[in-house]
Order: sequence, then structure tokens, then C-alpha cells
Amino acid sequence: MSEKFDVEYDLVVVGGGGSGLSCAVQAAQNGLTVAVLEKMPQLGGSSAFAEGHAAFESDEQIKRGIDVSKDEAFRAYMDYSHWRADAAIVSKFVENAATTIVKMRELGAV
Repeated sequence: MSEKFDVEYDLVVVGGGGSGLSCAVQAAQNGLTVAVLEKMPQLGGSSAFAEGHAAFESDEQIKRGIDVSKDEAFRAYMDYSHWRADAAIVSKFVENAATTIVKMRELGAV
């Protein structure tokens, strides 16, 4: 019989990929006790296979001389999906990309 234990958390995040870990970090910074459950032997999920990052209209993009606006990025993502993607979600992703890079830099992740 397995050993029993009694633990309580304010939040249990299922999946230690980019989204799950971002959620866990934000919740912990807001004072919650957090547990992350991951079935794989390493963290990262599909984010572990990322070959770059999106940072439209960010200081990182400007520093590298990349000239892609948020509007252009939105249209490119939507065109790629033949406009089947949820436009509201794609818009939020594009709009928050630069802020996400800043936050990840502050956390030492990039």
C-alpha cells in the first residue's frame, strides 16, 4: 500500500510547460502556495522545442533590427491558420509578446 500524505496548496498546476510554469510563477508572486505536476522527467513541455521567441515591437526586436509590427504579426499568424485560429487569443498573444519578454528577462529565464 502506498504511503498517504496530506498536503494543501492554493493552486495545483497540471503541466510544467511554458504556460503552466508562467501561471505557477505569477501565482507564487501573488502569494499563493503552488504545486506543479508534470508527467515527463523534465520541465518545458512543447516550449522545450522552441527555436526562438516572439517579441513584436519590443526592445529586443529593435536591437536586432527586426521591423515587424504587431499588426503584421497578427495578420501573419491568422493567415498561417487560414483565419481558423481564435482571433482574440492571437491578438492577446501578439499584444503581450514584448511584455512577456521583459518579465522573462526579470526572472532570469532569457
